[in-house]
Amino acid sequence: MKRIIWVLVGIGAFTVIMTAVYQLGSKNNSDKSDTYIKAKSSQSLKKESLVDTFQAFSKKGKSTDEMYVTGNIKVGSDSELKPGIYDLQVTGGSGNIGADRDQTSAPFINYLGDDKGNLNSQGTGDVHGPSKIRLILFSGDVLKLDNISKVKFIAISKFQSSNELGQGEYIVGLDIPAGTYKLSSNVKFNPEFDNLGWSIDILDKNGDNKTQEYNSSNNDVVVKLNNGDVVSTSNMYSGETAGITPDQEKLIFNKVK
Repeated sequence: MKRIIWVLVGIGAFTVIMTAVYQLGSKNNSDKSDTYIKAKSSQSLKKESLVDTFQAFSKKGKSTDEMYVTGNIKVGSDSELKPGIYDLQVTGGSGNIGADRDQTSAPFINYLGDDKGNLNSQGTGDVHGPSKIRLILFSGDVLKLDNISKVKFIAISKFQSSNELGQGEYIVGLDIPAGTYKLSSNVKFNPEFDNLGWSIDILDKNGDNKTQEYNSSNNDVVVKLNNGDVVSTSNMYSGETAGITPDQEKLIFNKVK
């Protein structure tokens, strides 16, 4: 049986220097105020926590109807896709989800999306991936979708905190509580592919990034998450666990006392 494996490239390519914040700006500010910027002073962090800033930023998002993908999708106040936090749902096709970020310090986007992500297609030899991926999108970002014909964007402004995350970009303090966690997963890894599994990137408020792998050869992993951190997760062994669909796959954070 032919196995097709999708390898994500550069998911840890965060290039933040010093302190990074998400500036919402005033009504008179341009779209650039929605992008990652380098803080001029740490005083901005004292006025408002990053969790509060992300919560306010999330309210800028607007859900879209299902749309055909006829080219690149630009994010902006004058575009159909507004800046905000979204669940990107693939409703047609299977392929790569990438992006050109307006600011290189924003989280790298490179995922596989599949409209059959809610089906158990393990053992078919098909390319696998979830149908729903969480994304944080800023003005000027350009999404590039290959071999995906239809999508819709579901704006997220109300968060349900959980210790189980799927693939995408999540905010500590909104999507998951702060704490120290030992990683596990409902995905069953194949030791023949010991380098394939979950990849996690943690970007903190100081611009420091930590990359960690969780797979069959590296399965004793503890991470610390602080409020305001951005956590990016991806599974390079998606769709290979019998009885579990790609949409059901979770990276599980078990609290360490």
